[in-house]
Amino acid sequence: MLKSGNFMPVSALERVAHPQTEITAFAKRDYTMHGADYLLWDEEGGAHFGWWELGMGLRDRAAMIGEMSQQVISRLGLPTDRQVKVAGFGCGAGGTERILAQAYPLAKVAGLSLPGAQLDLGQQITREKGLLDQVSLVGGDYFHPPFADASFDGVMGVEAWCYAKKMADIFHQAHRVLKPGGRVVVADALFRHSHPHPITQKIYEIWHHHGWRAVLTPKDQLLEELLALGFLDVRIEDISGHVIPTVAHAVIMATKYIAENMISSNSVDVQKNRHHLVAAYTTALMGACIKDVGYFVISATKDK
Repeated sequence: MLKSGNFMPVSALERVAHPQTEITAFAKRDYTMHGADYLLWDEEGGAHFGWWELGMGLRDRAAMIGEMSQQVISRLGLPTDRQVKVAGFGCGAGGTERILAQAYPLAKVAGLSLPGAQLDLGQQITREKGLLDQVSLVGGDYFHPPFADASFDGVMGVEAWCYAKKMADIFHQAHRVLKPGGRVVVADALFRHSHPHPITQKIYEIWHHHGWRAVLTPKDQLLEELLALGFLDVRIEDISGHVIPTVAHAVIMATKYIAENMISSNSVDVQKNRHHLVAAYTTALMGACIKDVGYFVISATKDK
């Protein structure tokens, strides 16, 4: 367990357990039960959409996933000439945390994820890459992070904070653990406004109850909440166009995965296959509702 702002690698038996009442039920199941499935999406364990731009291959999903992490990391504005400490809230298998550690040799990175398969996978990959001295993946939830006040130079999250029933509660914890002048950067989906079209609302209900079960916060509401928390330099950048190729990858991959599973297996996990299909196709439909839904990078600075 982390104490007094310091952190070190922990084993599966040393994880921190807290009640996750503020996290959607799907997030609990997804983070604790699924592990190896994420290697099918990205061999580094990056369970999120990627960043594509001109010049990148449309088929190179690994490069796009890595670039999304790089985009988030670059907005933290970390110095390279001194030791820094960064926390990843909802880190899953810790892909972004390892990318940061490799880019900043002096950095110490603490990733926080619900105890279970993803955390186990992340610890294994971190060990294999020889990064245990820099990266510590800790069991717990982002509403009760076991970190001291004002102990981190940066806090980041990639496509995990949408599983909170109220995203601003995580930003509150980020503000608490950040040092004065520290930065928080998050990549995630939001509603563009508070009153989506009825068709969008219906797709969202299906997506929420039968797909990813994420909770989308209206962009303007989040901006007001971040300012009320005392954050400065709040920016909400629309990067929706950059994620379109990996949304398409998700649909193709889910369809292929289920088809291969049905052909090769005598016992088909109907519930799991149904979830993969509904999640992938409703995510694509949500992405098509471009007037109501977008994918954003949210960044802000704690007052000095």
